[in-house]
Amino acid sequence: SPSSAASDVYKRQDEARTVVKGHNEQNLQQINTFVIDFDKVPGETLDAQRILDVAIDLELMPTLILETPGGFQAYFILENAWYISSKNNYQSIEVAKRVSENLRKAFAEELSSVDLGCNHFGIARIPRKDNVVYYYPALKHDMQQLIQWSMKYEPAKTVKTVSYTH
Repeated sequence: SPSSAASDVYKRQDEARTVVKGHNEQNLQQINTFVIDFDKVPGETLDAQRILDVAIDLELMPTLILETPGGFQAYFILENAWYISSKNNYQSIEVAKRVSENLRKAFAEELSSVDLGCNHFGIARIPRKDNVVYYYPALKHDMQQLIQWSMKYEPAKTVKTVSYTH
């Protein structure tokens, strides 16, 4: 059976921190990584090199790519954790979710295999020697730079039409 693990982002129920409380965004404590899930689509050539080619064009290189039974996962590991706060009605979650959505959409413009519907901050596979196909540990991402990239990407993809009636 495939190995999966909950990132240490959800609050724990017990003193030993062994029981995850639930997959509710308000339970998030921090975000360490953004993950894009690529599911193999019939007729599409998908491999780690194709993902890297798109990443180069987008100037968004992943830190790690691993192969799964159904495709690939690209990991964008943060230099520092993005801590979640209840301040401003969990605005930090909304910011991170927008970055995650824009990362997925940017890759989906070139690769139809991007799973746009999977959970933004859920369970991901454990990288192991037998499933890691690309890893560049020095390439960690600054959250503020990802936010700036996301803000630049979004207006370019959002068309606003204004109609005036007299």
